[in-house]
Order: sequence, then structure tokens, then C-alpha cells
Amino acid sequence: MVKRFFVLILLIILVSCGKSEKTSNLSASSGAIKPVDIESLLKKPAYGDSIVTPLADDIFTLNFLTYRNANEGEIIYLISDSLVSYNNKLEVVPRLARNWKVNKDHTSIVFHLRRGVKFSDGVEFTSKDVKFTYDCIFDPANDLEDIAKIMNNLKKVRIIDKYTVEFLFKKPEPFIMDYFIDYYILPEHIYNTKKYTLKNNPANKMPVGTGPFKLVKWIKDREIVLEANKDYFLGRPYLDRIVYLKSGSMSVDFERLKKGEFDILPIDTTIYKFKTGLPEIEKNFDKYRYYVLAFYYIAWNVHKKPMKDRNVRLAIAYLSDLQRFNRLAFFGLFKVAVSPIHPQSKFFNKNLTPFPFDLKKARQLLNGAGYMDSNGDGYLEDKDGKPLTIRLLTRSGLSIYNRVPVFLQENCKKAGVKLIIDCEEPGVFNKKMASLDYDGVLFGWMIYPSPSYLVNMFSKPSKNGYSMNMNRYYNSEIDGLIKKLNTTFDPEVRLNICFRIQDILYREQPYLFLFYPSALVLAHKRYRNLKPSPLGMFKWYPGIARVYVPLPLQKKN
Repeated sequence: MVKRFFVLILLIILVSCGKSEKTSNLSASSGAIKPVDIESLLKKPAYGDSIVTPLADDIFTLNFLTYRNANEGEIIYLISDSLVSYNNKLEVVPRLARNWKVNKDHTSIVFHLRRGVKFSDGVEFTSKDVKFTYDCIFDPANDLEDIAKIMNNLKKVRIIDKYTVEFLFKKPEPFIMDYFIDYYILPEHIYNTKKYTLKNNPANKMPVGTGPFKLVKWIKDREIVLEANKDYFLGRPYLDRIVYLKSGSMSVDFERLKKGEFDILPIDTTIYKFKTGLPEIEKNFDKYRYYVLAFYYIAWNVHKKPMKDRNVRLAIAYLSDLQRFNRLAFFGLFKVAVSPIHPQSKFFNKNLTPFPFDLKKARQLLNGAGYMDSNGDGYLEDKDGKPLTIRLLTRSGLSIYNRVPVFLQENCKKAGVKLIIDCEEPGVFNKKMASLDYDGVLFGWMIYPSPSYLVNMFSKPSKNGYSMNMNRYYNSEIDGLIKKLNTTFDPEVRLNICFRIQDILYREQPYLFLFYPSALVLAHKRYRNLKPSPLGMFKWYPGIARVYVPLPLQKKN
């Protein structure tokens, strides 16, 4: 209770002091205490306070290269640094690099590094750490084939001096900056050891980075505490700490927010629609809604029946009725997706529109694929009498992963299709997804403004199973287009390539693209400089390092 009332008490004390001082006849020269200017304090950046926010996904590793889920990425973003990053306007800005120079034919880029930067254990950051990090990506022992494929045009990394490093490419690289945005630099002195592999190094549980925050506490599946790095090269963050607490259900987390246990809370569409107008919420919290560069989709197992058949995939698209689902479940707050490229991108094909709900068309396609209701039970069977059954893999714990399958199941039933929902906890889900143990799998990706991620989406997955191409889809025309995309510098050609790829995917439907989500967030009003970004509220630079709470509003421990 002391925490919750401290802000109010402090404000009362400061206001009363201000009034009494202003009525005093004592001059400053006589030793009087100067009056407190509350308005000035409320505008002035101050050190102190914290952010407490929920942790949605389990954290398995905090290795800067081998991490995979969004929560791991967000924490790593705060405790480490890449050479460059995006700001909230999606402009590339320097981070560990001071500046850089690309040669005329885009086969070389030289980075001049910041001097005096130190890892959280006090060891200086140098060009050796940069070279070591990128060498790790291409070391087969580290099993990072998925990243190595994205960077397959990188020829070598050359140290020029302690603070200068050059990257050389096999051929001109049109997406040269994509090799450096948010690839976080490992400490060479920690990971260059024969005692541990990259993936089992103890530093993956207590990482050493150069970032604006340091990890000081990690209780698995319960709590992660980051503390301000007082030696950060841009100056220490204003906030003392960022605390992640294990989340519960959305309704439980919302109650915790109202009680003051959370400061920032991502919310679902139901709470956004019906609860954010409550007086206590409007008084204490700012409401944010913005589109993030992400999409949800269902990847079909195109290598076996029934989803091997394009007609079946098209039929499900006509049964999906995503516009209606968006209105019913999300109150129109999301956008129905039609491709892996976001509508905020100039590469998005605006000619594509969501499939309309068309039961008649779906039945025609299914009949054309050889599925008929031969016994009159209301369900379709193949020529051997086997029911048309689709097993949709999804994961527990997240609303969209549970609601979409139920809605789709009801629509499929109208056309005589049995859709079985296979809902698994994250560990089992990941294993089934990697082994193609599904007919369809519901998943989501965060993406970047550059279309270079399409290379990973349509490349053959690595043996560890981590790839955007989780269903191993291959199309020879797309393969040729991707190769061309990776070599052309002509903006118009790039646009046309991306448009054509989207056309093919729309026609072939190896994926049922579902939604481009809105980020819906409640944040306490005491924070200043808290700004959203298409990459997320915490994932732009310098971002959270510049967020502060004016001294009169700070919540104290």
C-alpha cells in the first residue's frame, strides 16, 4: 500500500510546500528554501521509477543469436546492441556503429565503431566482438543455418583496426543494411571457449551485453528483472529497471493493472472495446492502438492429402469468412491479411482483397477435388469413403490461437469438412510444427520493412526446423523471383517482383493469411516519451532508454 499512495503523498507535500514558500517574505539570500515549481518538475526528465509488464511467452534462452520467440527478442533488444537499428519512423540509425560507408557497387561496407563502449562485465567492446559474432553464424557447429542462409552473400568479415571493421560480399548486395539491423553482438571473451558450445554456454542464462539495461534476475516462468546500465554509452536510461512478471489470463492481468501491479499491459480487443472507458482506466492510463509489422496465418502441409490439393486450400479460403470474424471477435480492430507483406509497406499488393465467404464455391471446389457426401451424413468423403478431415495445429495460452480454429471449424462443418483442433502447449507445438505433424498450423511472424525476409520464408528450412518456411513450400517461379529480388537495385523491379510473389501465393494458397494485428496497449500516464512503433513499443532505438517519469509522479519502492 505504501507504493500505491506514495505518488499522491509526494504531490500533496510538494504542492503545499510551493504555496507556503511563495507567501514567504524571506529572500533567497536570507537562506530560505526556494519554492518548488511543480510545473517545471513535471516537464523535466528525471532518473528513477520502473516499468512492470507481463511476460507472455516462456523464456528458454537469452543467447543473442539462438533466441527465437518475441519475448526473448524484446529482452535481448534491451540488454544488448546491434551495429545499427530502426528508430520509430523505421529509419536506420547508428547503435554500436558511429557511422559507416558503402562502396559504389555495394560489395563492401566499413563500420566505424563507437569507442569506450563496455560490456556489462566491464570488458571493452571492439571489432573482435563484431567479427566473432558473424563468424559464429557461419560455423556449422552452432547450427544457425537459418540465419546463414539469409546472409549467404556475405563473403568475409575483416578487422581493419580495433574500432573499424569491414564486411565484404560475394556480389553486389541490394539489401546490405539488413545484415546488421538487430543482429546483436556477442562478447567474444565470453563465448570464444572450447568449454561450452554456443547453445549451452552459461551466459545464455545470465547474458553479458552492451545494452541500456542489464539482466540482474531471472526466475524461470516467473520473473525477469532488468536494471539500468549506468555505464551505457548514450548515458544511463532514466528508468531504474524494467520488470517482467509471468502473465495469467487477460482478465486476471487487467485486474492486476488496475491494482497497480502492472504499469504497461498489452490488451485484447474485448478489453479495448469494453473496459478502457472505465473511469479508473481513463484517469490513470493512456490507450494506444497501432498496427505492428506482423501477420498471423495458417501454413498448410502441402506435401500430403488433403492439403496437397490446391482446390481444397482454395475451398478453405472461401470458407474462412475472415471479414466477419474480424467484426465479431476483434470489433474490426485488426486488418484481414492477404499476403506476407504488410499494408504499411510500399511492397504490398493493393490489388489483392480478402476472399469472400462463398459456401457454394467452396463445395464446388471440394467436389472437384473428389470429395462427395456419399453416405448422406453431412460430411464429405473421398472415393474410398474416407472422411475429409483437416487437423489444425495450434498452441495454448493465446486468444487468437484458440478463437480462430473454433470459428473456422464451424464454417468448415457447413461444407461437410471435419476440422479437428490440435491444441498443444508450446514445447509440443514447436516439435509438431518442426516435424510437419499437422495438416495446417496456425502461427504468426514479426516482420521488417524490407522484403528481404521473403528469402527465408521461401527457402528450404534448416535441419533444426527454425524457418519461416515451416511447411516446406516450394514454387519454382517464386524461387526465381527471390533470386532476382536479391540482385536487383531497381526500385520498380523490386516492387513488381514483390507484387508477383503475392499474386502467386494468393492463387496457390499454400498459406491462409489471417490478420495483420493491431497492438492494443494500456500504459500508465506518468510515463513521458513512451512512443509506439510499427516494430513494437519497446523495439525501436533509442526508445525505452529515453522514457522517463517526472520526479513528482514517480512510484518509489
